Amino acid sequence: MIKKILPLLLRTLIFVLVLSALGIAYNLIKDDGVNPLEKYTEPGEVLRNDPRTIISVERVKEIWDSGEAIFIDTRSYEDYLEGHISGAFPIPEDAMQEYFMKFRPFMDPGYRIITYCDGAECLSSLHVADFLNRQGFPNVNIFFDGWELWKIKGYPQDKGEAF
Repeated sequence: MIKKILPLLLRTLIFVLVLSALGIAYNLIKDDGVNPLEKYTEPGEVLRNDPRTIISVERVKEIWDSGEAIFIDTRSYEDYLEGHISGAFPIPEDAMQEYFMKFRPFMDPGYRIITYCDGAECLSSLHVADFLNRQGFPNVNIFFDGWELWKIKGYPQDKGEAF
């Protein structure tokens, strides 16, 4: 009985080792592979140290006042309808492609874009900013404190549809 089980266990072990080696090799050659030796950092902490996120609410308000940027609300469309930064377009993270195609005619690739969501714990503004970068919009910033701080400050707000 052992003579029958031993070759099966050996083949299974070889199979697992080969698959593991292939997985490790694939991870190493991928651009966005995981470095197992790198210390894990929470996504929110990474964002707080990302130069794109270092835009104070006062600076965002100056940019809004100057009209030098398009504001993109990345929260759900329902949240957008309940209230958003005046003049902002909705591009919810869960429907990026659909909404991007809808608002693409109003967006110039050279123009500054500022994405925002609910606040410091929300990551959809980062995801939509990265999506916009991949679509050929290099000048995208993230307003990390987002809608919650804008609302607290009492800055201009709208409700309802974008148009």
